[in-house]
Amino acid sequence: MRNYLERPWPDYENEFRLRHRKGGYRWILARAQVFSGPDGRAARMLGCHVDITERRATEERLRASREQLRALAAHLQAVREEEATRIARELHDQLGAALTGLNFEVSWIERQLKQPPSAEKLKALRERVGSILELIDRTVGTIRAICLELRPAMLDQLGLATTIGWQAAEFQARTGIRCKVSGPDEVPADPERATAIFRILQEVLTNVARHAKASEVRIETRVVSGEVVVTASDNGRGFASDASARQKHFGLVGMKERAIAAGGSLEIVSAQGDGTTVIVRVPASTGGRP
Repeated sequence: MRNYLERPWPDYENEFRLRHRKGGYRWILARAQVFSGPDGRAARMLGCHVDITERRATEERLRASREQLRALAAHLQAVREEEATRIARELHDQLGAALTGLNFEVSWIERQLKQPPSAEKLKALRERVGSILELIDRTVGTIRAICLELRPAMLDQLGLATTIGWQAAEFQARTGIRCKVSGPDEVPADPERATAIFRILQEVLTNVARHAKASEVRIETRVVSGEVVVTASDNGRGFASDASARQKHFGLVGMKERAIAAGGSLEIVSAQGDGTTVIVRVPASTGGRP
């Protein structure tokens, strides 16, 4: 203001805080013009004060949201790179080793067949063929496992309810954490929404295995008022429920964004030492099982 009074420009504008008589602070926008006296010096100012506390709060929320989305985008890119690296490593190590072994075995058989085989050689050939068949079976199993991680075929073929049951059984076998599933045999979700729900559930179970220190997870699927509602609750250690703490968990942010993209919503209820509940609501499709 001193600078303005010494060298006035057309319009004075400034934002500042004032302490309210009730104890809090309010943001104020001041706009004014200066009027000079007979001696040419500033004599008075005419203007107004506008309470812009809500506007500043909205701007702060938008700024935090932009920062959060930028961090999420960077996190998702890192996750994609990590996943691509993992898949490439599995393809190279497991499939590469299997194909190398098959090539070695077939080359050996080819060499043996250049001359009429004896009874002893025929026995060895049969053993090698059996070894090749076992190696092919293991290779097919590896390919199926990789494909299941990318996208379970049963999601398209058998529907969301069956796929949730399979995922829960696989999670329990892998982690030792009990996983109880309840709900209808048919869930009316189209492929896009079914995929969103399934990926969110995958992330929930991943978080349980990594962070919750839980011994049990309960997954319930319901269809309520035109919505598919999936609730996943664990009996683990939980986490702080304040918004700033949640924003640091990119997995939680990603689940929420996925639910919103599917036209739904996601709610997380958690407290230190009291477990975590994730509730996903997605509009049901009208065509029944995908």
